[in-house]
Amino acid sequence: MKFKDERLKLMSEILNGMKVIKFYAWEESMKKLVLEIREKEISVLREIALYNAAISLTWSCAPFLVAVVTFGLYVNIDPEHNHLTPQVCN
Repeated sequence: MKFKDERLKLMSEILNGMKVIKFYAWEESMKKLVLEIREKEISVLREIALYNAAISLTWSCAPFLVAVVTFGLYVNIDPEHNHLTPQVCN
């Protein structure tokens, strides 16, 4: 959000001072400034998207992982007596 605010502020200043920018031929330098800020903004947005994807994957896999861990522990605590058969699971 910080980078977005910074970029919008710069764009507002550029639009308000368009005559001066055109007069001094600062278009390329202003473009470079905006693109640098935009790259920072995109990298932050990409990082947030990756975190959200990881969280979604974790929540999607959680029930399966809980079942696997539960049955695995049941069998491995006492391998001689704890066998998972259809009769035991009923």
